[in-house]
Amino acid sequence: MTFVAIDMKQFARIVAVLALWLVRHEWLELRGRLAQAYTLHKDDCLGCPSVLAQQLLISGEDHRFFGHGGIDLIAVCRAVWRDVAFRRREGASTIEMQVVRVVSGRYERTFRRKVREMALATLVTREIPKEALPAIYLRLGYFGWRMNGFTAACRHIDRRPEALTPIETARLVA
Repeated sequence: MTFVAIDMKQFARIVAVLALWLVRHEWLELRGRLAQAYTLHKDDCLGCPSVLAQQLLISGEDHRFFGHGGIDLIAVCRAVWRDVAFRRREGASTIEMQVVRVVSGRYERTFRRKVREMALATLVTREIPKEALPAIYLRLGYFGWRMNGFTAACRHIDRRPEALTPIETARLVA
């Protein structure tokens, strides 16, 4: 039996073309919201989560972040395997997929939403520079009861983002 090596970025390019055809209407709406989030990220240096916070996010949520184009096939296969073999659900979301979920506001737990999220995530990588996505997600993500965004989470513990210790940063990101 011969195995064909799959280049993750090439796979993402193919999926992006299909995704644009399948979810083009949703993409147009999402694209506008992403553009606003990216503009805020570029213009507001003070509200930007620290490099440490971004590195911790990548380490904890998507350690193959720089090696894929929005879909981590290894994580998807692992999640499917564990669901089929052990009836245990686990996540396979990339940071791009989490950005799509937060920006679109769709949280239903369905296979259809996950496939849609994967398709849109491949398009996100074409629109927003990869290096900006962790910061954008930390700015928008849900950190608990009425706390959306890293800055709100910092306010909740009565600390400025730039004054956080590494341990405090890790706790917030986790």
